Amino acid sequence: MNNPLVDALINMIDASDALLLQTELNDLQRKFANSIFTSAIELRDLVIVMDDLTREQAQHIFGFEVRANLSKIIGYAEVLLEETEGTLNPIQRDMAETINRAGHEINDYLNEGN
Repeated sequence: MNNPLVDALINMIDASDALLLQTELNDLQRKFANSIFTSAIELRDLVIVMDDLTREQAQHIFGFEVRANLSKIIGYAEVLLEETEGTLNPIQRDMAETINRAGHEINDYLNEGN
């Protein structure tokens, strides 16, 4: 499937999964990473169910509740990157940057044409 939403969500899932494998995360960082992972899988599953999802369909499906979930993911990634809840090693930082970038790509995709 060649869908920019799915591609960005897969990047987000892979990065959050890799982040969860990091043993140096504190409890709050791990909670953020787990929430990102779970939310991204839910969003991916929603998108994959739709065959040939157009931008208009995505904008309709990704209504307020889903956009709020996406905002939560981006917010958690930004908190991790700010390191207010603990320092990240270079691998963790790279994964958090990937999550943040993917979240913004999805947001930009959904907002195009509005």
